[in-house]
Amino acid sequence: IACAAARPEQPEYLPALRGAGVRALLVEGGAQVHANLIAQLAADELFLYVAGCMLGDDAAPAWCGPLGAQHLDDAYRVRLDPPQMIGEDVLLHGWFPPAPALARGAERK
Repeated sequence: IACAAARPEQPEYLPALRGAGVRALLVEGGAQVHANLIAQLAADELFLYVAGCMLGDDAAPAWCGPLGAQHLDDAYRVRLDPPQMIGEDVLLHGWFPPAPALARGAERK
């Protein structure tokens, strides 16, 4: 699938991928890529590996960039499965609620 920009925005490539029959997509990206997918409610499942060591600075931010949610009432919610140890690391797996009304600021059930 060809896009006009070297770094296309989701509104350009997600519909093209869906139109090509892609129903599942693994995204390994930076903080801004993850934040954009979550904020646009384009993510439905999360696999997050947390290492037993910490790195990061302005050039290497955390796994998710700014979401525009500064209060708990505005937070994007994920229904988490129990954590799984993999060596010294932890795998977190969860699901974003399917309905847009539940994705942000909704009660966890």
